[in-house]
Amino acid sequence: MSQFPTISPVSNIHPDDTDQERPPTTDSDGDGIPDVHENLFSEWVNGTAIDGRGYAMEGLDKDDASDAILDLDKDGLNATEEYCWPYPADCTDPGFLRGLTGVVDGEGIRSYLDPRKSDTDGDGMPDGYEAYMCLRIGGFDVFAQRYQCEDFDPLNASDATKDPDMDGFDVNRDGIMNQNEWYTSSEEYIYGAPSNHTTELDGLWCAATLPEGSLLTNWPFIPTGVNATFQNLLPACTNAESPVGEDLWLGTDPLLKDSDRYNWDGFSIRSLFPSFGDGIPDGWEVHFGIDPLNRSSALTDEDFDGWDANLDGVFSPDVSRTETALALGEQLSNIEEYNIYFDDGNQVIAGLKSVEFDAENPTLFSYPISFATSNDEMSIIHHDIRAMDVVG
Repeated sequence: MSQFPTISPVSNIHPDDTDQERPPTTDSDGDGIPDVHENLFSEWVNGTAIDGRGYAMEGLDKDDASDAILDLDKDGLNATEEYCWPYPADCTDPGFLRGLTGVVDGEGIRSYLDPRKSDTDGDGMPDGYEAYMCLRIGGFDVFAQRYQCEDFDPLNASDATKDPDMDGFDVNRDGIMNQNEWYTSSEEYIYGAPSNHTTELDGLWCAATLPEGSLLTNWPFIPTGVNATFQNLLPACTNAESPVGEDLWLGTDPLLKDSDRYNWDGFSIRSLFPSFGDGIPDGWEVHFGIDPLNRSSALTDEDFDGWDANLDGVFSPDVSRTETALALGEQLSNIEEYNIYFDDGNQVIAGLKSVEFDAENPTLFSYPISFATSNDEMSIIHHDIRAMDVVG
C-alpha cells in the first residue's frame, strides 16, 4: 500500500489564457488599513452638541488612501492610529510583528477605536487624550510593542470614575472618600471648558501655538516634532488661549493632586514650571469654586472672615504661604481654611459637638450638618470658604 496520501486532481491555466485580473486584495487603496476594517466604519455618524450645533463625521473609504492620515473627529488620533490601537501607528509597516488590532473584552467581543467618534468608550475623555496619558504613565510595553493602561484605556469606560491622584474632597466630612467625592480623570480633563464644548466641533481641550509647538515634554506641555509620539494632538487642540502662552492641556492634571501651574501677581501671569501647586488639592479648590490652576488663589480670603487683630480697620493680607507669613496676616486665607480642615491628616469634621461631663461611657454627639433646619433644632452648615452664613 502506498504511504503517500491521495492527491486530488487540479486544473491548470496557461498564462496566455488568463484574463489579467489581479488577485483578490484586502487593502484596495493601499493605505495599510484593511478593507474589512474600513467597511466597518464606512457609514457617516451624525451628532448634535448640547447647544444645538450639528456635525457629521465622514466614514472611512476603502478606495481612498488619504483618509488614513485624517483626524476627522478631532480626538488627536488619525484613522491609522485608531485602527492600530493598542499598537503604535507603525503597526501597518510590513515588518511590524503583532497580533490583531483592537481589544477583546470578557465576552470575546473585539472592539476598535472609532475614527468617527472622539470618545469611543464614552467615558468623557477623548481617545487621543487617553492614549497620551497612557504613554505618560509608562503604559507602552516596548517588548510587546503595545499600550496597556487600566487608568487610561480609550476602549474601557470604567476609568471614567477613577481618581488616580486621589485629589477629591470628603464633602460630608465622614473621614471616608466615597466614589462620588472623587475628582475623576474625566473631570480633570475638561476642567475650565465651556459647558457646550464638543470635541468633534471644538477639538481637544488644549491650546496650541502652531506651527512651532512646545519644546517641553512635561505635563501640561504637549510636545511636537521629534519629541512627539502622537503628532495629531496639537492640530486637534481647540482655539482657546493658554494662560501662559504655551502648547498645553487646559484642564487640571489627573496624576497630580495639586495642579496649580501659574501665578497672578496682580500685574501679570507667570508660569510656575517646573514647580507646581499651592498646597491645596485640586478637588478641594474645585468644590469651593477656587481656581486649581492659579497659585495666587491660595492667599485670597473669599469670604472675608479674617480678624482685625490690631483693630486698625484693615485686614493685613497673607503675603506668603509660609507659616510665619500666615501667622502675621490677619486674613483667613484659603490655604489657612484648608489647613484647618486637614489638621495634619486628621481631617477636621465641621460641626457642633458635645460630650457629657464626667461620663463613664463615650458620649460624643455631633450635631447634623445641613443647609436648613427647623427653629427647634440646632445645626450648622459646612465650613465653606465662600460664605460665613450659619443656619440654626
